[in-house]
Parts: sequence; C-alpha cells; structure tokens
Amino acid sequence: MTIDPKSLWRDQAAAVTVLSPVELESRFRVQRAALQRRNRIEYGAGALVIVVFLAYAALLPGALVKAGSLLTALGAAVVLWQLHRRASVGRAPEDAPPEALVASQMHELERQRDALRSVALWYLGPFLPGMTLFFVGIHRATPGASPLSLALPVGVVAGLFGLIWGANLLAARSLDRQIRDLASLGDHP
Repeated sequence: MTIDPKSLWRDQAAAVTVLSPVELESRFRVQRAALQRRNRIEYGAGALVIVVFLAYAALLPGALVKAGSLLTALGAAVVLWQLHRRASVGRAPEDAPPEALVASQMHELERQRDALRSVALWYLGPFLPGMTLFFVGIHRATPGASPLSLALPVGVVAGLFGLIWGANLLAARSLDRQIRDLASLGDHP
C-alpha cells in the first residue's frame, strides 16, 4: 500500500482557533495602538523634513537648491496629508458583537494593506521632484563636481526608497495573512 503525502496533508483536519470577544477586542486594541504609534512617528519625521528643507530653502544659495528644498518640504506635507487620508486608524465599534468586531478589523486591515501596497505613489513619489532638483542644484553649485558626486547621493536615496517600498510590500503581505485569518474566523461558528 502506497501512502500519498499530498493527500495526507490535504485531508487532515484544520485546527480552528476561536477567539472570545474579549480576546478579539484586546488583539484589535494592541494593533490600533501600534498603528497610532507608527503614524505619530511618521508625522514627527515629516514635520522634521518640512522644517529642515524650509531652513535649507532660506539658508542655502542657488535657485535650484531653493526650489528643490521648497518642493521637498511640499512633498513631505503631501505625504503627511496622504498618511492621514489613507492610513489613519479607524475606531472599532464599542460593545459590538464578535462578528462586528471581526468585520471592523478586516476593513481596517484592508485599508492599511492598500495604503502599504500603494506607498510608492503617495509616500515616495511626492519626494522625487524636490529631491531631484535639490541634488542637481547642489551638484551644479559645486565647482568641479564630478558626475559621481551626483550619482552617489541619488543612488543612496534610490536604494533607501527601494528598501522602504520593499518593506511596505512585505508588511502588506503580512496584513493579507491576518485578513485571511480573520476571514476564517467568520467561516466558523
């Protein structure tokens, strides 16, 4: 008699975890707190970028550097607005039955996942025009600057943007798993 490992795996009973309403509410509260903490850090970092690049615009010479600085500060403001619009943390219904808690949390996770998936457009994209002008302006204002002096900072920023994009796509995949887990809770009484 031959045993097919695939059929053994496929036919095994799946373990179903049923969370109590208290456990669901606790889990959601922890997740909301983490998202709120992330957003506070992002708002603080964005405010710092705005202040620094406005100072650059006031203090550094050169029209391109000034324009790049102002566009970078504006880009940071757009990012903060988009963060608020796309990834602010919603509220869970008070004293709701477990089904409503699960539905509310699934909706919140889907919003956060969608924001993470589109981060290249709304989080990284607004910085590109200003950073480009800023680096070109610094390069042109530096006598005898080699092409490497422009390529190096652009490459570092491009690499950093790539890491940010990749990390956000990985986080979106993690949220997909959580969404599937929550959906499976709704499949079982």
